[in-house]
Amino acid sequence: DQVEALSMADQVAVLKEGKVQQVGTPTEVYERPANQWVAGFVGSPPISLLACHAEGDRLVGAEGWTLPRPRWATAEDGRALMLGLRAEDLSVEQRGNASLSGELYGLEPLGDRTVVDVRVGTEILKVKARPTVTGTPGERLLVTVDLDRAHLFDAGTGLSLSEAGR
Repeated sequence: DQVEALSMADQVAVLKEGKVQQVGTPTEVYERPANQWVAGFVGSPPISLLACHAEGDRLVGAEGWTLPRPRWATAEDGRALMLGLRAEDLSVEQRGNASLSGELYGLEPLGDRTVVDVRVGTEILKVKARPTVTGTPGERLLVTVDLDRAHLFDAGTGLSLSEAGR
């Protein structure tokens, strides 16, 4: 039980098919996953992953979006990457200056918050929002990204590139 392990343990080991993927405190495993698989396994809702590559001072998405390259991101230009974004590191805005544009795909009311599913191209971002967020499917939304908390993974190996520059 992931919730029990993360809430009660001083150290956790994350296994995949009998092989240790990462050992650390619950906070370390959640905030600094060793690879893309650990990032997707630990946490609810799961981390959102977007295919992209580095290009100058930007990350360019396979779906045509661009974001500033995080100051800690040292990946060379053209390298195939996966950008990992946790739902709590994103915010939905109805208007204003935002990082990604998408459309409302769905709302998951959970009482104390609503998980907003935003489609960016063919990918779905999960965003934790206030419980009062409403909208209709297809409505355009802007999503602000906290790039200081984002994760980058090598698209081929799945290994984290986030720790190198932080």
